[in-house]
Amino acid sequence: MKSAPATEALTQAQSIAHLGFVLTGVVNTLLGPILPIITRTWHLDDAQAGRLFAAQFLGAILGTLASSRVMNAIGIRRTAMLGLLLMSAGVTATGLTDARSGALAVVCYGVGLGFVVPAINLWVALANPSRSAAALNLVNASWCIGAASGAPLIIYLAEKFGLTRTLAAAGILLALTAIAGFVAAGFSPASSPTADAPPTESAQPANVVAPLSQSSQPLVAVPIAPMPRLQPSAHRSFIVLICAFLFFYVGTENGIGGWAATYANRLHILAASRIGFAESIFYGALLVGRVLAPPILRRITAIRLLLAGLILGAAGALLFTLSTGPLTVLAGICIAGIGLAPLFPVTVSIYSNELGKAATRWAGLIFAVGNLGGATFPWLIGRISTSTHALRNGMLVPLVCIAVMLVVQSRLGRVARSA
Repeated sequence: MKSAPATEALTQAQSIAHLGFVLTGVVNTLLGPILPIITRTWHLDDAQAGRLFAAQFLGAILGTLASSRVMNAIGIRRTAMLGLLLMSAGVTATGLTDARSGALAVVCYGVGLGFVVPAINLWVALANPSRSAAALNLVNASWCIGAASGAPLIIYLAEKFGLTRTLAAAGILLALTAIAGFVAAGFSPASSPTADAPPTESAQPANVVAPLSQSSQPLVAVPIAPMPRLQPSAHRSFIVLICAFLFFYVGTENGIGGWAATYANRLHILAASRIGFAESIFYGALLVGRVLAPPILRRITAIRLLLAGLILGAAGALLFTLSTGPLTVLAGICIAGIGLAPLFPVTVSIYSNELGKAATRWAGLIFAVGNLGGATFPWLIGRISTSTHALRNGMLVPLVCIAVMLVVQSRLGRVARSA
């Protein structure tokens, strides 16, 4: 039984983690809704706009490469709060700069993202060792709430109050959340990366995850189909495959989400004031998919869920790329989002379950490789669009990435079954 103070601390910590990830979702996808605005005011073409995505994710790479050391030095939760402060500074500065210095502001909040994303994912995974897949899907669902609601909200507020004030308000909210997190975690450095993780129950079976529940416990464990553990000799191949999968996944997600609003604008699918809804449809679909993932994981293995998600994602990408009608394009974006939804949290869960507390050792590498994909493929979409004078051609990139992920998933499944 937990004591009352322990239960209260766990609830507070989970609330801050989920709120932090809601705001992270807004910032992670911020370039999408503001891209039509800043391309006009900063006089950018698609290739130059694509470089802003590269700047964001190159900053995130720097953050993730440093995150392992920082987590070991000050603790996982404090690392996440430090990332929120960097995001606050970068987002605020983006609204105050021009094309010449705007990339530096984007790099700044990208570094913050590089701290926050691995820190919160690893903290939640390690705090829920017996149900990490479900817990990660739920916290990443919070990320999706921010990503889905952020685009129309940012566009509405920017039109009403101006982009500078809108981004300044977002920066203030990020800073306040970070301060609350520092107060909850304590300001003194932790002696180990898990020292500030909340207590968890240890009496549950190893292979369980949790569905949504209305009980006082946020997560209630239920049996799922177990994934076999790897032999030590397979760890190197396993980590390489995880890195490859995340490289193409992060590039795919951010390629679709980052360009969805501009794509809808070019195809005249939505009015200028409503183009943010194209991005919201994608991230809303991610939210739905991540909420549905825990009960699905009770019946199939994580590897099979990856395969099903990739097939559905490919169908959606093919539909929105080849279609010309507004409804079919938006339907394709939605289908792609539902299919892609569980891929990131399930992959992180597979990684965390295999390495346990040692996951922090390679966390910087795998999240940095993922962010490298986020820097590469959205930029590549813009480059192809400018070269061919057709954004539709650039939007073929996510489809190619999904095809490569299918190959990687097949190999990952063979490595797992070799245990």
